[in-house]
Amino acid sequence: NPPKYAMLGCKELVIYDPDHSLHRRTKERVAIQVFRRAGDGLFARVYAGDGPVHCEQLAAWLVVVPGEPPFLRIARDAVGLDLVPTAIELAEAAQQQADLAQEQAAAAQIQAAAAQDQAAAAQEQAVVAQEQAVVAQEQAAAAQEQAAAAQEQAAAAQEQAAAAQEQAAAAQEQAAADRAARLAQETENAELRAELARLRGG
Repeated sequence: NPPKYAMLGCKELVIYDPDHSLHRRTKERVAIQVFRRAGDGLFARVYAGDGPVHCEQLAAWLVVVPGEPPFLRIARDAVGLDLVPTAIELAEAAQQQADLAQEQAAAAQIQAAAAQDQAAAAQEQAVVAQEQAVVAQEQAAAAQEQAAAAQEQAAAAQEQAAAAQEQAAAAQEQAAADRAARLAQETENAELRAELARLRGG
């Protein structure tokens, strides 16, 4: 009832008929009608059609979106591509963002757990590596001790060999001295026998 709204001082009135397509034979049935108060104060219909149509009070466009039934939507552009989200769409978008945030949080928790597992494994590997290093150090120390003992044994063997060589040299000298003494004694004895024989024969 446009006159009623005119009496209430309404500046702009939009009437939407979602069933206009069912009454194509009635010329008065259109999708959108816009009534607007002019500068002289008259409240008159300024548009009647299928839209889009500009709404001055909303500073936006009104478009009919196909559906069962078709919906009247507010758009930011004259073509009707940039639709203003409805409360339901905003709630759905918020729910999608919340679901995405939950999925991201769950993925982050999984990644954090995996990182903790990797850190624990790295710590275990570090402990094993330290134990292996200690064992290697102990083995190296034992090898050094064995090498030192072997060197000491080699030095002792060299000393024993030198002492044996000295003993052999001394034994050789003693044998030579003994042979020389025997030879001298035999020579002296031979001379004495010869002198005795000469004395007996004379």
